Amino acid sequence: MPNKTVLSKKERQKASMKKYRQGRRKEISEYNKKYRLANLEKITEHNKQYCLANPEKVAGYYRKYHLANRVKIAERKKEWRRKNP
Repeated sequence: MPNKTVLSKKERQKASMKKYRQGRRKEISEYNKKYRLANLEKITEHNKQYCLANPEKVAGYYRKYHLANRVKIAERKKEWRRKNP
């Protein structure tokens, strides 16, 4: 009779979880291939149409968040440079 390795309960659980996760990863990637990629083109087209239809909203959002963040980052950089010559 071959010497069979005895796994502890924790190791068994770990192994089964690993198998489960591998399966889930496969399922998820298949789902993404099937649905996400198909919808991506629709979504980008929809976004383009929205941006063209509401330029003031889009510009407002851009100004409000993106530029504000850029200013904050620039200020932090200046501050850091001042402290670390």
